[in-house]
Amino acid sequence: MKLYTQFVGGIGDILLRMMKPGTHLGYFPALKARGDETMVTVHANTDATIALFENLPYVDHTHFRAKRLRLNGPADYQLLKTWDGLPWQRPELALDDEEKNILESLTREPYVAVHVSASVLNKAIPDPDRLFAGLREANVRVILLGVETQDDAPGIVGNRSDGIRRILRGFMPRPGAGFLLPPPKLRLQVVLAQRAAKFIGTLSCFNCAAQLAHVPSFVFVNRSIKDPGIYKLMADNGARVETWNDGTKDIKRICREAVEWAQ
Repeated sequence: MKLYTQFVGGIGDILLRMMKPGTHLGYFPALKARGDETMVTVHANTDATIALFENLPYVDHTHFRAKRLRLNGPADYQLLKTWDGLPWQRPELALDDEEKNILESLTREPYVAVHVSASVLNKAIPDPDRLFAGLREANVRVILLGVETQDDAPGIVGNRSDGIRRILRGFMPRPGAGFLLPPPKLRLQVVLAQRAAKFIGTLSCFNCAAQLAHVPSFVFVNRSIKDPGIYKLMADNGARVETWNDGTKDIKRICREAVEWAQ
């Protein structure tokens, strides 16, 4: 048979649809093993999302729609609706050789993955330099996450107005901080979030990645952000969730507690 499954949304939404237990993509290796042909249909918020699906050995075709990038897959595929009796396998992203080498070099020692930006400005923490300064003073080994694309469609707003920004503009710690900045490769950085000893960050795709991998997490949240799916996943994982604007703690105190937690 020729079967497909569909993904819609931002990078975090799509990661959850790819990797949560029981999601359709996890049945694709079994479909391939029995001789079926497979395809994913993706309607994404950013062009960068395509990187998540590149080189997957159990996906034959990709039908992709985003801001600029368009890839047309075959039209004669049927939606995957039944999977009774098929084994489920947790999907993993397929790194290329360069990404594997970088990953190996960065993960030889434990690290805390940190991501202070987000898809929109109201998810990003105010004054992240407080966090950076504390982590530097505590001599915590930090890998800073954040990538950038050239998407510039009007629908992308806030601090991602030019795509998924790397933390080089507005959030970069002072020179000499000693933090590690991996190349701006989305697929690699998702895996770095999942391999971290701990994760500190916002409600972003990297937080989704960390929660899916059960990485101990300290998550900064804006009280106005309502996202039941990721909040439930964080609760299930025992993540520490701190709201910076609900009047109970100011950001200075929360950053100090995040540094203490990271050590």
